[in-house]
Amino acid sequence: EYERAYVEELVDGPADVRAVLTGSGMAAFTTILASLHMARRLKPPIVIGRALYHECKELIERALPGAVCQVDEQDTGALLRALTTLRPSAVFLDTLCNTRWAPLPDVPAVLASLRGRDAFLVLDNTGLSASFQPFRLLHEADRVHLVVFESLLKYPQLGLDRANAGVMLARGGDAERLEHDRERLGTNIGDASVQALPRPSRRVLERRLVRIGRNA
Repeated sequence: EYERAYVEELVDGPADVRAVLTGSGMAAFTTILASLHMARRLKPPIVIGRALYHECKELIERALPGAVCQVDEQDTGALLRALTTLRPSAVFLDTLCNTRWAPLPDVPAVLASLRGRDAFLVLDNTGLSASFQPFRLLHEADRVHLVVFESLLKYPQLGLDRANAGVMLARGGDAERLEHDRERLGTNIGDASVQALPRPSRRVLERRLVRIGRNA
């Protein structure tokens, strides 16, 4: 019920986008990484942003030694050249990087560069939450697989921080695979934690994000 409400309230894009809850934001990431790895979809090279969250970066590099190419996501030209030259099977970026310089990669340009390819774009949208809607950037005929995740301990709990939780967003078969692997990997969220989450409300969340931005 929460997963359906999350999509209805907080996600813009194609009708087949689904939410899949996890026990934390890192549980969402590890589920995505393991699911793609087990499906043999992470063939070298893999492109990641230099300012990717450090724990995620470490896990990717340990899972795929020698296969990872780091690119400065602040340099859009260099990033797009890497995508054109390397033709990676997967790209991992934070939509707002959690570093001192807080880079904002040009996600629309990245998606446009990947358009027509059978590649995965994995976005950590924790820093921007509902204020950025990646699935709205997709075209109907896009072959690229967009997977978005977010820690629900940051903004969607409105500062209450009552339960650790994360969410993965994907379309069709990608969402089904993530749901299947979530069960096998033991990264599902407990029902008591779901009951502790505020019911998704775009009006309330957007007002909170605007207030935080104003204060900053």
